[in-house]
Amino acid sequence: MFDVSKRVALGAALGVPLVGAVLPAASAAAAVEPPAPDAPRNHCVTSELTPQQLASGQRSSLSCFATFSEALASRGVRVGADVQPAGLSVDVILSVTSLAAIHYEGSGASGASLQVYGDCNGGGISLDPSWDNKISSTRHGACSTVKHFDTTAYSGAQENTAGGYGAVFTLTTLNDQVGSVKYFA
Repeated sequence: MFDVSKRVALGAALGVPLVGAVLPAASAAAAVEPPAPDAPRNHCVTSELTPQQLASGQRSSLSCFATFSEALASRGVRVGADVQPAGLSVDVILSVTSLAAIHYEGSGASGASLQVYGDCNGGGISLDPSWDNKISSTRHGACSTVKHFDTTAYSGAQENTAGGYGAVFTLTTLNDQVGSVKYFA
């Protein structure tokens, strides 16, 4: 006669269910589907660094999401799931007083996006490698002046944009060459 308690203990150790038939290993493996690949996370959010943080060389940290609406929702802004970066209404931008600006990988506020939140008092962002040299256009939020620099140290060639809430500017001299940005009221 065999000892049932030893078989139950062995089965539990191997992860075999105690109820029902045990399938051969090949059948169990065939039933498992590979996980679906993650959707690209092309829409990022960050906060302005203070002038003191900028002076110390601190880099901006990004949180990235699969959709533009998810990125907005991470900051409490609720819009329809199908809202695209270029389709964001000026009313929504006006309702978010801490939205400094939104930067885009494409011209005319298209493509991947980087939302920046802050107070427009001369703070800025120093872009990490995922966004360094990718900005092609900027949409103003609360900040009326946005200064784009070609290095991550707020120096070198500079291109400024100035405008009110919702104004979109496609960069010319620094298109795909921005390494850092500062924001002013």
